[in-house]
Amino acid sequence: MREIKFRAWDEEDKRMYCDDKVIVTFSGFLEEVYVRRNSTVDELIDYKLMQYSGIKDIEGKEIYEGDIVEFLDEEVNYSHCGVEYDEFINIGKVIFSHDELMGWDITNRNMDLEEVWHYREYIKVIGNIYENPELLEGK
Repeated sequence: MREIKFRAWDEEDKRMYCDDKVIVTFSGFLEEVYVRRNSTVDELIDYKLMQYSGIKDIEGKEIYEGDIVEFLDEEVNYSHCGVEYDEFINIGKVIFSHDELMGWDITNRNMDLEEVWHYREYIKVIGNIYENPELLEGK
């Protein structure tokens, strides 16, 4: 069973709070998010909540939605000589897909959860969309 964890981006303070600082309560479709700050617990009003995928990258870092990852990818080229594979480093962001099969997806590649799990030893978290949006420029 996958471990359920969250992190939260505080839009007001422009700060990321990781799992051990985040308290999430759910009541039906409503959620409330609180963070531990020093000796207080404060409610976040303007925030983005991100869930842990249950997968770690090549360096053992937990992969959350909103993470920017780089990974070894390949392009298939068909020619009169047969099939050739060109490898390159791709960059995408991790999203939670609400399509027919809910699961994790990496933009620029459309990897489903099974593929992300299979290729996790080639995936490296290099940032996230809130603290490092420049990593996606031109992608």
